[in-house]
Amino acid sequence: MTKDRPKQPSNKGRTVVRSVAPALARAEPFTGGVFRIANRGFTDSDALLSGLGAMHHGGRWNAAGDYPVFYAALDLETAFAEKAHASRHYAIPPEQWLPAVIVLVQVTLTRVLDLTVPAAQNLLGLSSDAMVAERPAAAKRSSHELTRHAIARAARQAGIEALIVPSARRQGGKNLAVFLDNLGKSSRLLIVNPEDLPGHT
Repeated sequence: MTKDRPKQPSNKGRTVVRSVAPALARAEPFTGGVFRIANRGFTDSDALLSGLGAMHHGGRWNAAGDYPVFYAALDLETAFAEKAHASRHYAIPPEQWLPAVIVLVQVTLTRVLDLTVPAAQNLLGLSSDAMVAERPAAAKRSSHELTRHAIARAARQAGIEALIVPSARRQGGKNLAVFLDNLGKSSRLLIVNPEDLPGHT
C-alpha cells in the first residue's frame, strides 16, 4: 500500500510559517501547573503523559500520525470546557466519564513560544480567533494542512518544546501543547500526587 503524501501548507500557511522564525526569539522558559480532566477509567500516570492519543487521533495543533503531543489547560475552567466539548464531539455520554478526575501536572520547560500574546500574533499575522477558526473536518477534504498544524510543525522543527495557544472552547482560556519528543534534559512533566490517582498501586 502506498503511503499518503503529507499535506502541504496553503499559500497563507506558507506565509505564516515563514513568520515563525522571527517569532522564535520570543521563546521563554515556562514553569507552572497545568490541568487535565481524565476519564475515571483512564488515570494511568504514564498514559496521561504519553501524548499517544493525540498522535494517533490528531489534536488541535498536530495532525494524526505526526508525533506525540501532551495537551493541557492553564486553568481549571478551560480544562472543563475542553473536556465537555470533547465528550460531546465524540458522543461520550456523561455517565461514561463522570465522575472525572482532575489531574494537576507540574511542568518545567525551557523553550516555550506563547502564541496568545499580541507581539507573537503580530509577527505571524494571525489573531487568536483566526488560530482556532479552522475546522479539522474541512481540512480532511482539502489537499492542504491546517495553518496551525504548519505553525506547530515549524516551531517543533526549530527546537521549541511547547506552545501556549488560545482555547477554542473558552474565551480567554489558554492551553499548553507540549512536543514530547523535543524535551530538553532539564525539562519535566510531573503529575502532582500520582499516588492518589484511582487505580494507583
